[in-house]
Amino acid sequence: MTYWQTYRQEKPEYANQIESLGLNFYSQPDNDVREKCLSLEAMSREMGCPISNLKNLIIEELNKIEAPYCLYYIDQFETKKLEAADEYNISPDNTFFAIAQEWMWERVEEIEQRYAHLPPLSSKNVIELIPKFGLDSTNKLSIKKKIHIYTKNFPRPQADIDYVKLIEQIFDTYFERFVAPFASNSEIRSNPQLFNLMLSAHVFQYWDKLTNKDDEVKDLIDVDGLIQECNRHNVSFYLELDFASERIKNKYRM
Repeated sequence: MTYWQTYRQEKPEYANQIESLGLNFYSQPDNDVREKCLSLEAMSREMGCPISNLKNLIIEELNKIEAPYCLYYIDQFETKKLEAADEYNISPDNTFFAIAQEWMWERVEEIEQRYAHLPPLSSKNVIELIPKFGLDSTNKLSIKKKIHIYTKNFPRPQADIDYVKLIEQIFDTYFERFVAPFASNSEIRSNPQLFNLMLSAHVFQYWDKLTNKDDEVKDLIDVDGLIQECNRHNVSFYLELDFASERIKNKYRM
């Protein structure tokens, strides 16, 4: 018998309450099921409520939070996962807080339905975006949050909205510095078709210099520091750089 089958026989009331939460442990490894059951029982005792009411308590707390902050509230449970894993000597992914994070994502998706009629921040699909997020963050949670923000238009807190404006200003100023002198060359502009080709190449040249921290630009922008700050605000450094490169090309394209 599997651990879950044994658990159902020995603790049928707890098992029924776990299943009432929409959790299905039939196909999961025995050790994962054991640790998850332990976590749910422990939190039930700590909260002084049945296991079956734990999800309701989490949703009630989320409903008290202003919508833009729900996505960011998940971060707090990332820390709690690690603390609980140490306390109970189990995998972070089998803690109550890991289970609760999945309920939080359900709430995030409900909020996104309000903005489903709006165009996403990026026209790229998720497959195209993941490498962009992977370059500036190895944190899977951070990448997942960015995907929700850039593909589903999940609302940002005001502080992050302000930060995006700052990033746009930094990148626009950077490209303007190197592209404007080229774009104002009247001799090159005499052939619009050739100019547009050269413009794209020129913009890409300085996109590449920035991402590779070239000596010519490293004193202008602290790339590593900016990436860290972008991640703190759930902003994609590389995707915003792409947006800026398109803006400068559109500005000067003939």
